[in-house]
Amino acid sequence: MAPRHPPESSDDDEQIKHLQALHKALQESTAVDKLPVAEIKQDAPHLATAEEVEIDRMEAYLRGPTAFTA
Repeated sequence: MAPRHPPESSDDDEQIKHLQALHKALQESTAVDKLPVAEIKQDAPHLATAEEVEIDRMEAYLRGPTAFTA
């Protein structure tokens, strides 16, 4: 008995056309390194005030281990 081969389909031709179209689109697209880069504004350095430090300490204390989590 000879092995049966699946019938040939036109899906292969369509897939090749889709891949060719994708390849063409990728070749025509603008390279990432040629795109304009927007300027990034960095925040000025911020010195924490004594009040902010105290609030952070209180929050850390309240989040710390308790009798229920220890």
